[in-house]
Amino acid sequence: PTSFSQKGASPGELSLVVIGGSSALGYPYDPHVSVGRIVGRQLELAQPGRTVEVNNLSLLAKNLEDMHKRLTELQQKPDVLIIYSGHNEFLSRFDTSRMAGYDEAPENILLGRVYQLSLHSPLCVWLYELVGKHRLGGPPGRLNKHQLLDQPMFTPSEYRERVVDFRRRLEAIVSYCDRMKILPILIIPPANESGFEPNRTVLPHPLPPEETQALTARILDLRSRELAEPDECLKAYQGLVDAHPELAEVHFRMGRILERNQRYDQALAHYIKARDLDGFPVRCRTEFAQIYRDVAARHGAILIDGPEVLRTISPRGILDDTLFHDAHHPNLTSHVRMAQE
Repeated sequence: PTSFSQKGASPGELSLVVIGGSSALGYPYDPHVSVGRIVGRQLELAQPGRTVEVNNLSLLAKNLEDMHKRLTELQQKPDVLIIYSGHNEFLSRFDTSRMAGYDEAPENILLGRVYQLSLHSPLCVWLYELVGKHRLGGPPGRLNKHQLLDQPMFTPSEYRERVVDFRRRLEAIVSYCDRMKILPILIIPPANESGFEPNRTVLPHPLPPEETQALTARILDLRSRELAEPDECLKAYQGLVDAHPELAEVHFRMGRILERNQRYDQALAHYIKARDLDGFPVRCRTEFAQIYRDVAARHGAILIDGPEVLRTISPRGILDDTLFHDAHHPNLTSHVRMAQE
């Protein structure tokens, strides 16, 4: 909205609006504690006589599109808008048991290359999305069908559509703030790196059944020997990712061994790869974090790099169970640290 039914904040009052998912809401401490509420309270303490009204529009399991639409509900022009979204871009759209398969790209090599190029076209991505919405699905899969080497949860065009849409909406929201003289504060959502395994390990192309079984058995065998033979397992894991760089589970296992050996920088690199290669992501990927950086730089907006902020209170520089309750919900210490930033 460009006009509002309620008057703006009175002198000495500040209106602070927050949009995002459960992390922005303050789960599991909501509604009493969240980054927005801590910031509002501390502003009041820092400036006696000032009142800060915090309006948290965040909702559980909602994505940036949902929050973009929620801004239509604004009755009063905010002074500050905190944007803290990015974990739910896939979780909120796809069923957890969904298996997209590998059949979207043409088998012909030349056509396959044309298809890969088409993923950079917003028009083509929109057409793929339109076709996907109206395509009849097959019978539902059996429960507990997922294996260590799994099928992708979304097609390449569906993933690209999510990235394009996220960039477009974040740009639109921050541009709106510029027009309306609202101060935007962007928070890159942090997530648990070493305390949460990837949900799905997916290869870009299916292997023959016998190769899949052999690779699965190899990974399970190495996993069982990690504590007794860490150096041998690390070397074997390296050979696996040299052949198949997309093995999210193997990157995670390498991170575990390297962390135990106090090689923290190398461990972190593998944890981040495991997160970004997760075939069913419930944590903000690096590509989405970069969108935050790009938009903030273009508009001169305040950017809070959540992962890097929390590294300052992690002894090893790795985000783990000491900072999160699960995959991405910060504990009280983490909420306070980001609010301080």
